[in-house]
Amino acid sequence: HASNTEPCANVAINFTDDSTGTYDSWFWTFGDGSNSTAQNPSHAYASAGTYTVSLTISNGCGDDTETKIEYIAVQPSPIANFSADQTSGCAPLTVVFTDLSTGNPTSWNWTFGDGGTSTDRNPSHQYANAGTYNVTLTVSNACGSDDETKTGYITAENCTPVTPAGGGGGCPSLKYLTVDWEGNNTTKPLYANNCLAVNLTGPSPDSSDSLFLARGTHAPVVDARTYYLIVVRALEEIPALPVNTMAIVVFNITPADAVFDRDILLTLGLNQTQLPANASNVTMAYYDDVNGVWVPLEYEAGGPNGVAELTLSAPINHFSIYGVLAELAPTPTPPAHFIPGGLSIVPSVEKTTFVTKTGESVTITANIANDGGQSGTYTVELKLNGETIDTKTVTLAAGQSQQVSFTRSGLDYGQYEVNVAGLSGTFTTSRTITWWLIIVIIAAIGLIIWGVVWGRRRRRKAHQAAE
Repeated sequence: HASNTEPCANVAINFTDDSTGTYDSWFWTFGDGSNSTAQNPSHAYASAGTYTVSLTISNGCGDDTETKIEYIAVQPSPIANFSADQTSGCAPLTVVFTDLSTGNPTSWNWTFGDGGTSTDRNPSHQYANAGTYNVTLTVSNACGSDDETKTGYITAENCTPVTPAGGGGGCPSLKYLTVDWEGNNTTKPLYANNCLAVNLTGPSPDSSDSLFLARGTHAPVVDARTYYLIVVRALEEIPALPVNTMAIVVFNITPADAVFDRDILLTLGLNQTQLPANASNVTMAYYDDVNGVWVPLEYEAGGPNGVAELTLSAPINHFSIYGVLAELAPTPTPPAHFIPGGLSIVPSVEKTTFVTKTGESVTITANIANDGGQSGTYTVELKLNGETIDTKTVTLAAGQSQQVSFTRSGLDYGQYEVNVAGLSGTFTTSRTITWWLIIVIIAAIGLIIWGVVWGRRRRRKAHQAAE
């Protein structure tokens, strides 16, 4: 057994041989590549994890092995890390901190840089005064402690408006810049010079897209007029796209013709379900309405942001139509595909006065059409009563059709099942004698003979009576 089955890394534990009997050798394996031949060894694990321990004992009469699966669970030392829901804003600024530490810490000590502290795991803290603050998190557990300090991590801004010189004693008005993304409004204050007092991130309603303007960015100006509202809307009528290109998402950002003195950051997100199967490349681009072309942007691709499987971010310095475009691989031409139809079975009919012969020869036709994208060759097979009688080969271009005809003669009397290229039908070969006509003729001849005989007898009797 082990003196401690849940030790910290690099802390030695003692293993004791509890075997019964008398033995003269021991072999331990500790699961981390180490072993020992001592009867009761001591061992320290360098890394956190679970380990299987095995002991093999032996003497002159044999050996035996005992294995304990995942017997030792070495506990990690904590590693401190954290994040904040916002790192800048107007004072008083409330920030929610999130512990991202690893190693299963059991205690947390925060210092927020303004004299405030907390022992909560995920505390909320308000910065009452403007300034830039360092934040430190110290985490610990039974195996040790670690701290993380982020310098200048939080900036609380003094957003009080500045009264212009010679204001005449009037009350200053506080101005704001708003990003309206499909009705989702984000508003941040401006200094008196119409520059942002804090960072502004304007997200889309589902947070898959965003427009970021850093603190100090001037509100958009067009023809010497300052605009305090940025509007982002999905574009329904998309300008003409390059060949083999598809628009995945497209937005129009106004005020039109606005140009910025510094880059702002546009991020567009999408899910894999929005991409066609033959998409070969995905890019960000803006539409140059002067030249009527889409201009590629230098962008960076990011991972999931919680609502998008792929995010593309590009710095921009003017407003226009922006979108994510997918280049499409050429669709392969489908192969030839043949469709039979229009089966026709025409047996011959030969008539004499007394006999009608049907089907001693038969003409069988079918139409073969190629509705595929390439030319191809197709073998048409004729079967009578399941036996292949004849075949013909046709070569058809895409969209072409051709009639194929078979003629068979000298067929025995009987019924035949026809199969041509999967199409089926029947016909019968027969001989019909017109017995009724023969009987009528015989009867007519009999009547004629009787009439002749009767006439002769009558004349004979008349002649005898005259004598």
